[in-house]
Amino acid sequence: RCPIIITRSDGRVGIITGGAFMGLNIKIEKKREGYFVISPVGSIDSDTYIELERQLKPILIPSTKALNFNMEGVSYLSSIGFGIIFKTRDNSLRDFKNHINLSFN
Repeated sequence: RCPIIITRSDGRVGIITGGAFMGLNIKIEKKREGYFVISPVGSIDSDTYIELERQLKPILIPSTKALNFNMEGVSYLSSIGFGIIFKTRDNSLRDFKNHINLSFN
């Protein structure tokens, strides 16, 4: 496979080769009760989205009010990655009748 070069809006460049740019590391910080910052580092794609979903699951509880996604460390975000993020919000609304505020840095 040919490498794909991604240029972000801030001018930084990433290179994806063979569909696996890098793994995904996820840091979740609880700022206060019900408020979390999720900081993924790496690529969110068909190879890594399951890990994001797995790590978000424990904090998707009725008392969760806000998830702030710090996307600074994300080198690539595929459509499935977007889907997981918005599915998180939709499932919370459906399961807990609780609207979670999503924000992105």
